Amino acid sequence: MSEPVALWTACVAAPAEAPGVRARRFEYSSRGDRVPGLLLLPAEGDGPFPLVLLQHGAGGSKRSDYLDAARLPWVQRGVAVASIDFPLHGERASAKLSEQLLAATVNSVRSAHADTIALWSEFSRQAIADLGRALDALTEIPALDAERIAYAGFSLGAILGALFCPTDPRPRAAALAAVRRSDADIAE
Repeated sequence: MSEPVALWTACVAAPAEAPGVRARRFEYSSRGDRVPGLLLLPAEGDGPFPLVLLQHGAGGSKRSDYLDAARLPWVQRGVAVASIDFPLHGERASAKLSEQLLAATVNSVRSAHADTIALWSEFSRQAIADLGRALDALTEIPALDAERIAYAGFSLGAILGALFCPTDPRPRAAALAAVRRSDADIAE
């Protein structure tokens, strides 16, 4: 991609339940969008640390509480963990389009209107590009080891990870956790 990554970082407060963990907000360019992310680093040392790119589910964000159950133990054991907001999620949310995308995700893209299918398709293209650009940006940070990268995703993050990981050789391992909701769960 010829677009400059234009990485920007700043120190931010770490999660209260993880004393001593260092946190950095980062942003970079991807297909004309600015993509916000959160990077957690171990409290001690300068690295280079192995990196896990950990992604949220539908309706979540880089700061979703359930991500802490995975990322905080990893960081406390010496691994850096980064998460980005997918398009139409977190800081990139759009009330109308985010709701339409979430409905298509829950109700099955196959039964969706043509406009919703087009939205899902473009969302997926952008999200996969964003994941690759996240690694482009993060590997510019000297504290991170560009040779030791893994991907982990929950729900939507798992679906997109299954599309992303085969297209990018940098993640050497992946953990994908997808939950199929029953029709009864969706109706509630």
